[in-house]
Amino acid sequence: MVHVRGHMPRSLLRRSCAALIALIALAAALLLAAPALAKRPAPHLVIASEELKGNPYAFWKEKQLVLVDDTTKNVGSARAGPSVTRVYLVREGNKLLLAQRGVPALRPGRHDTGNDTSPLMLPIAFPIGSYTLEICADAKHQVNRRGAHSCKAMLPRNFFVIPRAWTGTLGGKEIERLTDEWSSPNARLTFDQYEGAGVVSYLFSGAVTWSDNGEDAGGCKITASGTRTYANDASIGALSVDYLTETYSGNLQDTTGPPYQVTFSGCESPPPPQPGAYEPAFWLPLGTGTSVGLPWGSTSLPGSPRQVNGGTWTWNLQATHG
Repeated sequence: MVHVRGHMPRSLLRRSCAALIALIALAAALLLAAPALAKRPAPHLVIASEELKGNPYAFWKEKQLVLVDDTTKNVGSARAGPSVTRVYLVREGNKLLLAQRGVPALRPGRHDTGNDTSPLMLPIAFPIGSYTLEICADAKHQVNRRGAHSCKAMLPRNFFVIPRAWTGTLGGKEIERLTDEWSSPNARLTFDQYEGAGVVSYLFSGAVTWSDNGEDAGGCKITASGTRTYANDASIGALSVDYLTETYSGNLQDTTGPPYQVTFSGCESPPPPQPGAYEPAFWLPLGTGTSVGLPWGSTSLPGSPRQVNGGTWTWNLQATHG
């Protein structure tokens, strides 16, 4: 048989047409199946409600219970198997598990309400500072489709990990005509109350010793020393730590008078004993409105030594638990 150039053989043409018809049929079948695939029943778990029970803070490195009430709901169109709801502390994209609970299988439209608690009541050993709260249904990705959003921010927005106390040593010295010194080797600033919005107040406890040494204008030698003990004395003010803005300030001003007497000797006519140069702001030279930065995660109070009006305040106060 002789073929005319430029014309396709009939057998090849028939095979090409058959292949084209098959492709068209396949495409049509896929188009018809797409809606069915898109509407395939699937479960979807979400948090319908949540509430933090108790305080929006936990003490650093202490064993304690953190309780959250939540309602986890299946808003999908198929049965959801057992799952886990979790509460996280979130800081700069990092998530730390705070509490969790198991959720039973749920049919479409059904919900389950329960308590999320801190896992095994382990000590809260997360870094000191502020976090945001986030709660997630299906936290282990056992139910929802890949990529399905199941987390939400909780109210109150912030949660704080705080130390029970700041403990250590403090002291100071002022030198003019006299050398005034004070020190407390067992200083402790203990949690008093949560003021709200991340602000916590601490009260001072410890023994403080003062001493004066020098010579007055008449050539009399001056000596003095005395000790006073405090025990969470609110009358002298408090240390105020703002864990949200990451600052601290204080206004400890004792107005009850000096704890010791100054004596004079070594001169012709020594005056009678008189009150010593008692330094009321013995722990820190901060007045109302003055604050010091406290970086997130700090386990010690920064800013020492601090020099004010010729005096030097020195302290070493560390975060303490228990």
